[in-house]
Amino acid sequence: MRHVPVVTWVVDETHPPGKPKMTVVCEQPEWDALQQTQPNGCVLVRGGITNEGEAERLARSGAVAEKGKAARATAGPPGNRDTQRAALTTFMDQSKRLSAGESLPAGDHTKTRS
Repeated sequence: MRHVPVVTWVVDETHPPGKPKMTVVCEQPEWDALQQTQPNGCVLVRGGITNEGEAERLARSGAVAEKGKAARATAGPPGNRDTQRAALTTFMDQSKRLSAGESLPAGDHTKTRS
C-alpha cells in the first residue's frame, strides 16, 4: 500500500516593506521553513488546515491574526466548539442585519421566512 503524505495548509499575514499587509496561504512545511529563516516576518492566522480551498477562503475573508494566538506556529484545526461558535456568530450577525432591514451579501445562502 502506498503512503500518501497528508498536506496541511497555513494562513498567515505578512507586511513587506513599502507594500500593504497581505494574507498568504502556504503549505505547513513552507511555513516552518519561513519561521526558521525569518522568525518575525509573518504572523500566523491559522494553521493545520486540511483543505486548500478552506485556507483560500479564510485568507480572502480578511481574517486577522489574534495577538495571543499568533505565537503558536503549529496551531491545529479548529475544534467542534470553535466551529459552533463561528456558526453562531455568523447567524447572529445575519439576524441583526436582516432585522435592521439590510440585505445579505450575494454569497449568503440563508433562507428567510416571510
